[in-house]
Amino acid sequence: MRFVIIGSQRTGSNHLVSLLNSHPEIVCYGELFRNRYDILKNIPKISENYSDINYRKSNFISLLHYLDQLNYCKTWGFKIFPEHSQKIIENLIQKNKFKIVLLQRENILAQYSSLKIVKEQKLFFSKYNSMEN
Repeated sequence: MRFVIIGSQRTGSNHLVSLLNSHPEIVCYGELFRNRYDILKNIPKISENYSDINYRKSNFISLLHYLDQLNYCKTWGFKIFPEHSQKIIENLIQKNKFKIVLLQRENILAQYSSLKIVKEQKLFFSKYNSMEN
């Protein structure tokens, strides 16, 4: 079985990925189309081309086929947000070869405020670090 988690920031997707990866028969690759390290840490002998995110996005069908052929785990998937690639999401939905998990946070206001807090913290720490240098 293959699955894709479609969500947005601050919905608990990292926690869900961790829970899925704690199961011995499931592999969740995380953000295949955003995070360079999610794929590299889960697949020890991945082709060098796939370490480049732009290459992954433009060759996503071959990447998914490659992951399918690994036989690393019978149940595998990844997460993606609409801002990563709307084209990939639309393709996954149309082809209907992946089970789709739509992840949303029930309290939209809490999600929004959590996102604002994180952005402000990042801004604060980037300013703080530039003052030290």
